[in-house]
Amino acid sequence: MYINEDVLKYFLNDGFKGLEKDKKDVSDRFKKVGEVFKEAKKIEYEDNDILNIINKTETKDKIKNLYNRTQLEIGDARVFTAVGGFNGVVAQAEALCKIEEKSNQGKLKEFIKDLLSIMGGFEFSKSDYSRMNAEYRLLSNNFTNYDFNGNTKTGRSQWISSNFADNTIFVEFCKFIKNCTNQYDGSQIKRTNIALRYPNEIDYGEQQEILEFRFPYKFMWMWANANKVIHPISLDAFRNFLKSDFMQEIFKELSADNDFNNLKYIWHHGENYEFKNTRLEEYSWVITDCHFDSFPAIWEIVSKKVSDKLGCKEFEKLSKVISFLCIGETDMKNISDLLKTHKQIILYGVPGTGKTYSAKKVVYDWIKKLKNSNNNEENADNNEDKEDINKIIEPYRIKNFKKSENNEINSDKNIVWDIVQFHPNYSYQDFIGGITPKVDNGGSLSYTLNHGIFKKFCNCAATSLKNNENKKFIFIIDEINRANLSEVFGELLYALEYRDESVSVTNFDKFCIPSNVYIIGAMNNVDKSLATFDLALRRRFGFYEVGVDYDVIADIIPDTTEENNSQEINNDKNIKTNINGYIKRCKELNYILTNDERLKQEINIEGLKGIKLENTQDYYKIGHAYFMKIKNFMDKDEFVINPQHLEKLWIYHIEPLLMEYLGLSYDDSDVKKSINDIKKHFVKKLDEE
Repeated sequence: MYINEDVLKYFLNDGFKGLEKDKKDVSDRFKKVGEVFKEAKKIEYEDNDILNIINKTETKDKIKNLYNRTQLEIGDARVFTAVGGFNGVVAQAEALCKIEEKSNQGKLKEFIKDLLSIMGGFEFSKSDYSRMNAEYRLLSNNFTNYDFNGNTKTGRSQWISSNFADNTIFVEFCKFIKNCTNQYDGSQIKRTNIALRYPNEIDYGEQQEILEFRFPYKFMWMWANANKVIHPISLDAFRNFLKSDFMQEIFKELSADNDFNNLKYIWHHGENYEFKNTRLEEYSWVITDCHFDSFPAIWEIVSKKVSDKLGCKEFEKLSKVISFLCIGETDMKNISDLLKTHKQIILYGVPGTGKTYSAKKVVYDWIKKLKNSNNNEENADNNEDKEDINKIIEPYRIKNFKKSENNEINSDKNIVWDIVQFHPNYSYQDFIGGITPKVDNGGSLSYTLNHGIFKKFCNCAATSLKNNENKKFIFIIDEINRANLSEVFGELLYALEYRDESVSVTNFDKFCIPSNVYIIGAMNNVDKSLATFDLALRRRFGFYEVGVDYDVIADIIPDTTEENNSQEINNDKNIKTNINGYIKRCKELNYILTNDERLKQEINIEGLKGIKLENTQDYYKIGHAYFMKIKNFMDKDEFVINPQHLEKLWIYHIEPLLMEYLGLSYDDSDVKKSINDIKKHFVKKLDEE
């Protein structure tokens, strides 16, 4: 994700209204959460009232049986429901209606549904059913671990979020929210009777220990003190913000602050640490997964630092912008916003992460948004695959337009794009232009002045700008770092920074890059490290890392159903799959190759003992596109990945890439042994699901 100081300041000021309009659903939810938390502080029920509500539910006998009691006690004040998300929410709402006066029933029923929808990550609904939305969840899919590295994707593993909303009576949440208000020492905040989930798999005491490190307590505290601290709308928004480039700069500044360095935090298993003994790259992880006792003091300092840095004292507006930018189509939205604010950006990452596709997706999104605004339609979901996107954007490519004598494009389309791929022999003459030799049919040699592809593109953009300032021109440069960029760009280094300002160009009249031209470069950081990227050029570009997306790997197999962990291919048969085992194996491979701490909690470290690669590098990762190629080795009616499929993928795709990564060291005997050990692990039979 790319969120820096400039991006945040832009959206806190000029870009706020447009962003709020684009993110209307998030904005509406943000407003509703604030209203619900204000109402929660007013709720007052005595212990007998709580027991009365529980006794009105159909699940009271479950609680009695679970604890072997004949009568409910206040310590049992939880609502354990039958299987099915939102059932406990509805049960509580209906039970309350049985003991409340009729005049209050409608308002209270709506409040309960809204409050518990927040806790469970459900969309707000007036009906007895609501859909869970991954973007709004407060808990990851981890049952007994923590949230920083946990997946929030909905599906078979979402139960922990629905259980959290269904299995705790709403009053306990209200009491905890009130206890948090104006309290900045977590150890002094009284806990209430909140259940993480139905205690068949985890007993209540163990749940309470786990819950101390999970995100919901932190979320409720932030929103209870919304006027004094940053309060993102969900776990995803919170984590993505902490991982942003902006927060890495904040953390650097905090690391030099003595007060912050001396802050203590409780880590897993009760260990106490100080930030001065914590690595900078671990700050995000620590803040997300530390014990709740430690969190308020940490977050108060972080919030003040962010507020001061951005010159924004309105925590509501600041939290809104953070939530808007950090959830939804987070990656693509931020690439688009980065492009709007910087005019030229570079997408970088390891091979196979879809950088060129992401660049084309920006073109597609801009076309789609323009169409929707012209038709006064709301944006629809993007379900198009790569082939569809290419088909949709191709008519907008500059070569498909007719041009007038003065280079103006004769079309009412307001998006124009083109793409070029750089290589080591790509030159200034190819890009900008110059004198080139030409041999006619008679064999005579002459010299002509040739206009390069980018110069012609900019000339069309400049002409269009005079007549239609809304027409946007997007120029994609694939493999941008394979050419000698200082030579290819030449005088344009100045023109990149000062748009619409003419510069002298060899062999041509003065030339400028118009303000309606947007440049997206794509590069593998294996080819050339970003550290060696031309500094003068680097200063003029915004950089965005496109990472490995493990979730999309599941798309090679149809969606699985919750009930039987199988795939419903048609009405006649259910076919088993081990796709989750395969995704885990992919993560294990990337952990071995990179020693990426973020993957540690998602894999079985014990199973990797003795399997390692010396001198691991972050850019040794394998991109998801390589992992998805395993489908090429499976028959159409085959849905279980076996060792033969894995071996073919290794031989034809993964091993050649590792040879490129490791270069000459690949021939070293120790390295070969390590690679062979890694291969043996990768191709062995996957875990059954």
